[in-house]
Amino acid sequence: RPEPAAPRVYPERLPRPLGQRRVLVPVEDIELVVAQRNYLEVQTAERSFVLRQPLAAFAAELDPRRFVQVHRSLLVRAGAVREIRPLESARFRLTLHSGKQVRSGRNYREAVRTLLQPR
Repeated sequence: RPEPAAPRVYPERLPRPLGQRRVLVPVEDIELVVAQRNYLEVQTAERSFVLRQPLAAFAAELDPRRFVQVHRSLLVRAGAVREIRPLESARFRLTLHSGKQVRSGRNYREAVRTLLQPR
């Protein structure tokens, strides 16, 4: 009889390059990840980091209960979302605690609805 798989443990800090050094970015500080082709801009309240990595690979490093893809090029930390406002065509405007606003994609409406569920 096979043993049940141990639950996956996600890192609390991610090492990211900054010039010649690497900094440890607390996952809790990440608000938003914006993809543009093969590059990502990881935004925290204090700074942004540019990485050369596909969004799907970066998202695989993160806990899916804490991070939600709301657009083909946007990943948000659920705890960073302050307000969700419905828009036309099954889209939403998300306002983050920092005041930044992003729009969800039409195909991600169910993912946005998961943000509305109590955690």
